[in-house]
Amino acid sequence: MVGRRITIDSTPTQRGRHALCSGGSRRLFSRQRSRRNPHLPVLSRPGKWGPQLRGLIERYTDGINSVRHKENWIGTRKTTNMTEATEEAKLEALLGMFSGKISTLSKFGLNLLVEVSEGKSLKTEHIPVVMSLRHSMELLEGIGTLLRENLADPAMLLLRGLMESVLQVVFILEKETEQRGKAFMYFDVLNRIANAEKIDKTTDRGKEFAGWIAKDKNLKNTVFTMPANLQVELDELRGQKLISDFKQVHKEYENKKSQGIKIKNWFAMFGGPKTIEQLAQQVGYAGVYQILYRHLSESVHGVGVVSGKIESENGKGSIRDIKSPDHIEYVFSMSIFFGITLIQNITEILASHRKQAFVDLYVQELREAFQRSSGNQYIDIQ
Repeated sequence: MVGRRITIDSTPTQRGRHALCSGGSRRLFSRQRSRRNPHLPVLSRPGKWGPQLRGLIERYTDGINSVRHKENWIGTRKTTNMTEATEEAKLEALLGMFSGKISTLSKFGLNLLVEVSEGKSLKTEHIPVVMSLRHSMELLEGIGTLLRENLADPAMLLLRGLMESVLQVVFILEKETEQRGKAFMYFDVLNRIANAEKIDKTTDRGKEFAGWIAKDKNLKNTVFTMPANLQVELDELRGQKLISDFKQVHKEYENKKSQGIKIKNWFAMFGGPKTIEQLAQQVGYAGVYQILYRHLSESVHGVGVVSGKIESENGKGSIRDIKSPDHIEYVFSMSIFFGITLIQNITEILASHRKQAFVDLYVQELREAFQRSSGNQYIDIQ
């Protein structure tokens, strides 16, 4: 039987790199001068002193060490062959701790959501920021729940969504917030119109949609009923929302359309980045995108189902069980990183009076676990 020895280190330590600090290097993978925590735990904004993610490259050269992926035979009850029951208990406690830390960060974000959404200074262009905060905290809670059950790979699906949401918020708040925020809202209206028109057979989109349904062997006999107020809603969206509320954005969109230019993403408006990759580059996350996003996309598109999950030994094949601690630390550290980045950017612009409270939360509740997980210091897989 193929097995691995896993050791869980729960000993507190000051080792590891400080993730977000005012005195850091601009390089993504540079070391701190001191092994201890910096004396100024100030969270920095991306593009200035930037995030420092310890061991990111090492943790994403998955499979270099052949010992790392020796799994139990298919059909075995457990993912790993721990030699001591105490290690299994430690792993369960560690997963609970990771989930709790994520929940702590999420609760701060949700409290911030309530405070910001009720603020008098909230404007139309801030709506996508506030709602992205809500969406991201929901994703964080989902990731925490999956980590508690030792399901790191499914959590990666949510992690990619979290990354996309954070990048868009950073882009909106970076500069030209009114223009970018309204572009986001404008495309939200366009999507609502498109979805409504699909079930309206009097529209070109509705006729096309009906054609696709007729060709689908699973849905060809399905009847979609058009809501009674659909036409009223469509008229309102096409009129007031597009023209009155977003005049500048609407003018730009129609101008591009008349030139035969189709804009797929809202952030491509006004000469912005056309793809999520270009968006990451513009806001200073090019390296994070290349290392993380492409790999996470494999899980989303269902193409990463083989790599690292099958191997052979002595002529016999083995398949990794669905629960494995291999990527637990990575998913946890990156979830905390993106959650911190999002809340940090929002407090900077919309709730500056909450900045110190957030720094305190990070230092007291999150920093040590984030540092250690960023350096893979909790789980030793042999």
